[in-house]
Amino acid sequence: MNHKFSKILSILALVGVLSLSGCVPTTPADDDSRQDNHDANAAWTAEGENASEQLKGVLAECMALMDKDDAETMTLLGGGRENRTEDGQFLLGRVYEVNVFGEPTQVFTVYDDDGSVCCVTMRLKSSDVTMYQNQLRALYGDPVEGSEKPTEKGVTWSDWQIDQVRMILFEKGDCVVLEMRRQVEV
Repeated sequence: MNHKFSKILSILALVGVLSLSGCVPTTPADDDSRQDNHDANAAWTAEGENASEQLKGVLAECMALMDKDDAETMTLLGGGRENRTEDGQFLLGRVYEVNVFGEPTQVFTVYDDDGSVCCVTMRLKSSDVTMYQNQLRALYGDPVEGSEKPTEKGVTWSDWQIDQVRMILFEKGDCVVLEMRRQVEV
């Protein structure tokens, strides 16, 4: 798959994830929510390396879901629960409740046509994308790609490549999503 096509798929996947997570652009945050974001960032910094190691471990567990089938994912991250189509006929993936970035977060997997995890997605609690970027930079270094300038759809993104997994942090309005997917050979 060529690199340009891969980027287009990334943007399309993000639009779908943002729709599923209920992310819609909103008015700028009020002063109270900005203070909450600042407090959360300060608390993270105060916890130091222990929090960094916990985050790295949780993200590694999320990346370990890749390419596993449902039977294998049932034992990871506490097992989660099935995520099926509304009529119950098709298993889309699993939903897990996990503490990520010091926040209780729902983590979703998506299965490919073969029934293996091809994507792990989580909508993060804070709208402060810089806080998440800084924490990911501390763990994995600078992103290999990204766009601080919003795309036509109003999305900014940072892309890290860890082993055979792409970890992409998306932001649109006050919605921040972290997505992991298989590394695509170009």
